[in-house]
Amino acid sequence: MPIYKRKSGLQAEVTHDGTVVYDQARSSIIFLNETASAVLELCDGRADAAQIANSLKISYLLARAPLRDVKNCLAALAKQGLLDECANETQKR
Repeated sequence: MPIYKRKSGLQAEVTHDGTVVYDQARSSIIFLNETASAVLELCDGRADAAQIANSLKISYLLARAPLRDVKNCLAALAKQGLLDECANETQKR
């Protein structure tokens, strides 16, 4: 499983209904809902999708970890250029 970290140089501002992320390098502004913002915040270069899903399970008091949703969110954040892939599970070993 890939491990991501937030792209450096992003500026984020929390609003009443989500987070606005400004990527100065790409001159782009992206709006994230609360969940996507939480996933982005957890992308620290150490946690994989399963660990992020487990963190969300604990934070939001969910019955089970939303692994599929986290994987989809990570793919969307990566496509928007907000993440850098830094390793995958097999490279960590």
